[in-house]
Amino acid sequence: MLWEQKVEVVVMLTKLVEHARFRCEKYWSDSGETMFGAFQVSLVSAQSYTDYTIRTFKLQKNQERRHVVQFQFTSWPDKGIPDSPWALVDFQRRVSALKTTSLPVVHCSAGVGRTGTYIALQNIVNQAMTTGHMDFFNTVVRLREDRTHMVQTAEQYVFLHQAAYVAILSQTASSIFNANNGNMPSAIPVSSAEQNLFIEQEYKEDDKNSEENKRDSKVEKGLKDKPRYSRILSNCFG
Repeated sequence: MLWEQKVEVVVMLTKLVEHARFRCEKYWSDSGETMFGAFQVSLVSAQSYTDYTIRTFKLQKNQERRHVVQFQFTSWPDKGIPDSPWALVDFQRRVSALKTTSLPVVHCSAGVGRTGTYIALQNIVNQAMTTGHMDFFNTVVRLREDRTHMVQTAEQYVFLHQAAYVAILSQTASSIFNANNGNMPSAIPVSSAEQNLFIEQEYKEDDKNSEENKRDSKVEKGLKDKPRYSRILSNCFG
């Protein structure tokens, strides 16, 4: 897929092994060259940080060579959240700073919880930068229209708000810092328990709507399988 779609960046949000279970096959080599079918993969460079690792691979098929940069975030447990939003925001900025001509591939293990939260964060930060608004609810709804269970838990939904808040506020603070000759703004407040409770309730409402939509789709499919009144049915569910 990386070769076919000419992917230049891969965002990996899982470790290879978590809780003594394999979460992802290793598709690179730490040294030398490894063959995967017709493709030769070799490691060009690797830089390790506290919460993530950045690797550059060389892919070769026949005489054609390409480079892929992989960003692997290693401080995010399955179905959980990172200890702090700051690390993920730093990671997201490192990914965004690399200018490419193709969309990145984002994956974790199941491809819904961590992957959905990261993609939602990227989309919401872009919304804030271009429109001045952040629409968390509808961003998750749109993601779930393409893949169910994106942003898998209420905890991840709350964390999404916190990470987006940190990303926007820290970027604004950086601009203020530069504009005021190095004078930093006041400390960044932390979301209250009441705010988190409201966000969790919003997530549950979104989750309920998603389940109702899936049930409606199953009912529609079941009725469409029956030969009678198909033209009337299409209008009812249109």
